[in-house]
Amino acid sequence: MTAFESYLGPYRWERIGYVGVPFSAGAMEHATSIHIGNSYLNGTLDYETLIAHELSHHWFGNLVTCRTAEDMWLNEGWAVFCESLYQEHLYGRTAYDMNMRTNLNQVIFNTHVQDGAYYAVAGVPHSITYGSTVYDKGATVAHSLRGYLGDIIFFSMIKSYMQTKAYGNQSSAEFRDFITQFSGINMNDFFDAWVFSPGFIDFTVDSFAVVGQVGNQYLVRVDMRQSLLHKTNYANSNRLPLRFWNTNGSFVDSVIEFSGAKGFQSYYFNFVPSQVTLDPAQTYAGAFIQYSEYMHVNDNKTFDLAYYKHKINQAIDSTYFQIIHHFTAPTTEGITYAGLHLSSKRYWTVNYVGQTNDVEGYFRYWRTAQWDSDIITNSADSLVLLYRPKGGVPWQKVNFEKQGNWVVGWLKVNHLLSGEYCLGVYDADYLGTTNSRSEQAVSFHVFPNPSDTDFAFFTNYQQPAIVEIRDINGRWVDRIKINNGQAKWKPTDLKTGTYLVVLYDENEQIIANTKIIYEGKK
Repeated sequence: MTAFESYLGPYRWERIGYVGVPFSAGAMEHATSIHIGNSYLNGTLDYETLIAHELSHHWFGNLVTCRTAEDMWLNEGWAVFCESLYQEHLYGRTAYDMNMRTNLNQVIFNTHVQDGAYYAVAGVPHSITYGSTVYDKGATVAHSLRGYLGDIIFFSMIKSYMQTKAYGNQSSAEFRDFITQFSGINMNDFFDAWVFSPGFIDFTVDSFAVVGQVGNQYLVRVDMRQSLLHKTNYANSNRLPLRFWNTNGSFVDSVIEFSGAKGFQSYYFNFVPSQVTLDPAQTYAGAFIQYSEYMHVNDNKTFDLAYYKHKINQAIDSTYFQIIHHFTAPTTEGITYAGLHLSSKRYWTVNYVGQTNDVEGYFRYWRTAQWDSDIITNSADSLVLLYRPKGGVPWQKVNFEKQGNWVVGWLKVNHLLSGEYCLGVYDADYLGTTNSRSEQAVSFHVFPNPSDTDFAFFTNYQQPAIVEIRDINGRWVDRIKINNGQAKWKPTDLKTGTYLVVLYDENEQIIANTKIIYEGKK
């Protein structure tokens, strides 16, 4: 009661009542007399969210109800959303995020299977009035509406909605118009994309760069990309939170607005951002699963619903990680390798901010109907992991260790970089014909290391190559040519610290990487 009154407004009924009945399929939210199966009243908290769900109907469903059965998400979707609100109030935002993330995963994988097709949450056929689209996907839409409006406007709007529409009914369009009138934000585009059409939306920070400077202010441009899953039209009037990170771990929050498949916006800061992360508070529920948290040295963490895990072997203080598993196909700029097929179903974004230089990343591959059966077709194919630091640049093969069999396992990257990763496979018919170099391991060494002056690079790869030096956040520092397997490099105006060194072949393909420690002038 404390949770729902704080979020939704005062309880308007004369009593609260639960009645145990010999029923094993849930409950019914009769006002003041909720009928609930006896088996759910077992003296534990096993069914606390069911109990909360039914109580929330005293606002969504009993106080203000849906105009028609086709608008049932206004009752049931919001009640499922209220299950997460209840957990947030009692256990904190982390519990809310976990519950919402689990629900979103279920929606993406199973809702269309249970209901027989991909449906919009509004205007559903009568056969799925009480289906997963209405309940589970409806909750993800309510969550995304919260993110779109922000908490202050969102919860003020809900309380006003309950006050002004009490003991009446509303359609989805009327609810849209009420929000527009209350907030002053035109909600047509949001409802068209999230409520009135099926499928899912995926957002990605495509790239960011400093494009100008005025005094001590840097002009930073951020380019966004929108992808679709079982959806035909791009969303417009998007409003997404961005976090701009300084190298010292501080950050500035802002918002980007754009429409269509791509968009950009520019910002002024008194620092050069080392990283830009999208929606760090996980306020949208689209075609992606996201985790954001700080980690420390020796932390091992598995992000189950992102099909990813990692281990931090070395760090100074804490490191912020954002892991996003996208349920959409990666863009394919620069793919020219004959016989190479990229996943058509998913890819990852990995961002980290902090003083770390030794992170092992593990990416899950799994030949199932939902996942990698589009690229893993037989044991003779050669599975590869590809990487790029940002969108719009070519994918490169990255060194990895395979842990598992040809059907399921992990691809381990020893020195993880911020950027995008995706799975690919070489068709067995092309193996041995597409690579100019042999399959022998490429060695790559640096001497001296550490060093306070010069570094010398040595490799057994004898063809023309490129050495690229990046800082620990993956930002470009320098790039030099290497011939006959040797090159020297002298740092200039470089801070003391650890740097990543990446070796590219003549086709701009990553063939080796290592790290160096620059001790600066003594």
